[in-house]
Amino acid sequence: MKKRRELPEVEPVRLKPVFGIRPGVYLLVLYTIIIVLCVFLVCFLPGIVKGGEFVNFSFPVSDAGLEIDGVYQGVADYQYFVPSGNHTVKVTKADQTLSEQSISVGHPLFLTWLIHYHQDNPLPLDQVSEQAKQAVLRFDLQEIARYSTVTDYDPVSVYPPLYSNLARDMRALGIDDSDALDLAAQYIGSKEMLDEASSLQVSTPLFSAALDAAKASDGQAGLRSSNIDITGKRTTLDAGLFTQSGISYPEASFVMGDRSGDKSSAGIQVTTEPFSIATTPVTQYQWALFMQAHPEWEKSAVGDDAYLAGQNPSVLVPSSTAVTGVSAKAADAFCTWLSEITGKQVFLPSETQWSLAAMASRNRASQKDLEYVDDGSDTATGMLGTIWQLTSTPYIPLARLTDYGKVMALEERYQVSNDRIVKGGLMAGTQSGRNTVGTIRVDDASGLVGFRIAWMDR
Repeated sequence: MKKRRELPEVEPVRLKPVFGIRPGVYLLVLYTIIIVLCVFLVCFLPGIVKGGEFVNFSFPVSDAGLEIDGVYQGVADYQYFVPSGNHTVKVTKADQTLSEQSISVGHPLFLTWLIHYHQDNPLPLDQVSEQAKQAVLRFDLQEIARYSTVTDYDPVSVYPPLYSNLARDMRALGIDDSDALDLAAQYIGSKEMLDEASSLQVSTPLFSAALDAAKASDGQAGLRSSNIDITGKRTTLDAGLFTQSGISYPEASFVMGDRSGDKSSAGIQVTTEPFSIATTPVTQYQWALFMQAHPEWEKSAVGDDAYLAGQNPSVLVPSSTAVTGVSAKAADAFCTWLSEITGKQVFLPSETQWSLAAMASRNRASQKDLEYVDDGSDTATGMLGTIWQLTSTPYIPLARLTDYGKVMALEERYQVSNDRIVKGGLMAGTQSGRNTVGTIRVDDASGLVGFRIAWMDR
């Protein structure tokens, strides 16, 4: 059995009072202060430092932009954290102000990092001018036209609600315009667009014709190509700094295009009014004269690497080399300049005008280089050649299968297309033929694209 060990006696430890306060009291106070401070830091300080609420905004017009106190936030139909206090909220679309309101946001404090404080804030539509309504309508139509060139969608390329947005905005703004819906249907370029457009249940003849054309299989469509014999007369356009030779054609009716599986080049009966078209494309020399008169179109002033790429237009030596790498917008500016100095109506030829001139010169050999020489004959040089040539005609996928004349008149009214038709160039190194339809965006420049002008007396 172990011997019991005797422990030495020690003096007990006793906490001394502080300022006459017993230890149990001041420890209780200390612990209480620590607990209160922790509660304050965790539960209230975040709300004090960052006071505000999440505000659920809603607006009757689709994809409108939201500004709070002049700072852009995003689309109006969304939730944003807004600091507490009074704020000015503005909603815009197509550069038009559709609503401007004042809102008040509360200042919750308790557990704001944990509790999702929010408020709903539907934004009313202000009194909208007719100009603003038309701007929004045109914006929606332009979005539809822009997506018409996309034929396939995947998880990366997501299809947006284009036709639903158009219908929603027309209802919200009180726009009753069946022509806008008819034009929108002509841009159906994919199954997704077809399915959504069909859900609108519009029953106008032109809208229905577009749906039928989009649903049709990829079989042959359109009229058979048929050439007509037409003789043009030599003419000139005096621009002072240079003279442009041309061929003048009378009014004519013919089949543009051919029976084809490509809906955009299907043969249709068209009629052209009398017009004149240049015998050769615009040259680098002529473009240099234009840049001299309009420095804003000099290469250094245009922020596009493709603009005049590989070209060096000069006024020092007259040249027959075609200018390339200019956009449709730049070509339109060139035509406006010539209209001002000649007193004639100068423009890019339409698809029908270009096709008539190409038909008249169908017995010519294709152009092999960029040197376009006028041989003095009564047909234009190089309608088929090494470059695509710009036209003034917008690209509308289903126009030839519905009502070409009416569709083009509607597009001229709304001015929504962002793609132009180009004609006569090479495709995969092979001459595409005069019935083939190519496209390019109005702001894009390409070394494979040039243009020739057309004109009428004012």
